[in-house]
Amino acid sequence: MTTFKDFDLSTVEASATGMDAFFEDSPQEPQPKVAATTRRKVDNVGQLNGFVRTASDTLVHKSSRELWSLQQSPDGEFFIERKFDSDGGPLGG
Repeated sequence: MTTFKDFDLSTVEASATGMDAFFEDSPQEPQPKVAATTRRKVDNVGQLNGFVRTASDTLVHKSSRELWSLQQSPDGEFFIERKFDSDGGPLGG
């Protein structure tokens, strides 16, 4: 009868390879917080299929649950604008 010994992963040492090795010794620079595209022009109603309208000027994105506002520019074009950044904080203003 053979007895198997459990592996102790704490003794395994691995080294970085490929691109990981390149960045292993590089200091990490803080990345600026950039909101995803916050304003989009709406050319037709079909572009709003991924949203649910909750008020006359408020939309909720179905999959991400993000709040967007629906607005009309002075020249009559419609656009939607994200109300919060990717961290959940309110966008500028």
